[in-house]
Amino acid sequence: MRLARSIPKRFLFWIFHHTALLVFWVLVALPACWQASTRDWSDDLIDPIPDHAEAQQRRITAHLNAPFEGYARAQILDDNFQVVALSHMAYGYMNIVTTQPDRKEEFSEPVRELVERALDPRVSPFKKRADEVEHLGDYGLYLSHLNLILGVHRHVTGDETYDKFHTRVSKHLAARSRADGDWHARSYPVPKHLAERQGAYKWPADQAALLASLFLYDMTRKKKLSSRPIRRWLAYMKSKKMTHEELGLPLSALDQKVEYARFPRGCALSWTILYMAQFAPEEASALYETYREKYHQTALGFGGFREWPPGVDRGMDVDSGPVILGVGVAATGLGTGPAKLMRDPRQYSLIMRSATTFGAPTLLLDDRYYVTSPLLGEAILFGGTSARVWFGEPPRREPYPEGAPLGSGNIILMIILAALIYYSISSIRENIFEIRAWR
Repeated sequence: MRLARSIPKRFLFWIFHHTALLVFWVLVALPACWQASTRDWSDDLIDPIPDHAEAQQRRITAHLNAPFEGYARAQILDDNFQVVALSHMAYGYMNIVTTQPDRKEEFSEPVRELVERALDPRVSPFKKRADEVEHLGDYGLYLSHLNLILGVHRHVTGDETYDKFHTRVSKHLAARSRADGDWHARSYPVPKHLAERQGAYKWPADQAALLASLFLYDMTRKKKLSSRPIRRWLAYMKSKKMTHEELGLPLSALDQKVEYARFPRGCALSWTILYMAQFAPEEASALYETYREKYHQTALGFGGFREWPPGVDRGMDVDSGPVILGVGVAATGLGTGPAKLMRDPRQYSLIMRSATTFGAPTLLLDDRYYVTSPLLGEAILFGGTSARVWFGEPPRREPYPEGAPLGSGNIILMIILAALIYYSISSIRENIFEIRAWR
């Protein structure tokens, strides 16, 4: 009589393990690599809203239609970035309705949801609805992005529900900008031990977003609240004390006691140009040209923008994200919008090739879901790949002549993926044969 023997769990484990890997290699990684290497990304510079930007719009809209339970740290990386993620979603919707005004009604509900989420106590730094707060204080980062969302809501829906609060926030931000004579509002309240440092918690990149929100307020309400703050900020940023002598680029912080203050940072420059293009397109184009010349970085057909100047390596932080071979993930991701706005096929193609390869979007779905990217990254790419100037002419009429280099890195990766697929199939077969032999 032959005794029945149970199959060792290790065989089943390895079959499941390699099957899961095989599914990922074949259905996610390989299609992403193929699209990254074969698509002509420069076509996006002609098409106002590329198909992948529309797919991301569907992804963002589905996200906003779901019940809101607050954001986890894994989704937005830092609590202060919750409103930033919502703001980039609003930026994307604004881009689409600028090109296709007849879609305003389609986006009315998701844009209203953006306002409600931005006001929510789980997002608001006041820990209660921002429109219930008496003193708005020095929460410049939050208020700037909230104000931009309010402006997008007003433009898209025409609804006057938030008009009084929108005006209140706009006037508050304008007043905070001119308070100290440097035309920068503080991004966060200053603790007592830093109270005497005028430049504490002031960053030009954050002020650029603030000014874009004021400009949008003016354009939706036929006001001129932003004109003086914009004019004075541009003049201040051209001053010698705010310009790196060798690079000709603006410094990243007003507080010279901040370790990185004397360096122009890639994440700050990409961010600044993205918003500056809306209210000062000519100046944004000139800044982008210098930034592109000094900070472009390429390796094996991948690349984007450096986080630090050539020859400088100060590592990474929450603003920069990972810095790989000099390329900053935040500088590159945020650089999607500027590259599209400035009609730069080289930088845009490098960024999208990198994002599609390493972000691993699920191309088989109707919407574009980046497997390895947090929600914040998806929101930034949605705003960037659909980027348009909302009012007036584009900042650059003629595209840059240089195209992206050959994607040799993608070819190498596809060869590696083919080997991994073969290995997974072989491992599954081997474990099946072991099970048969065991029986």
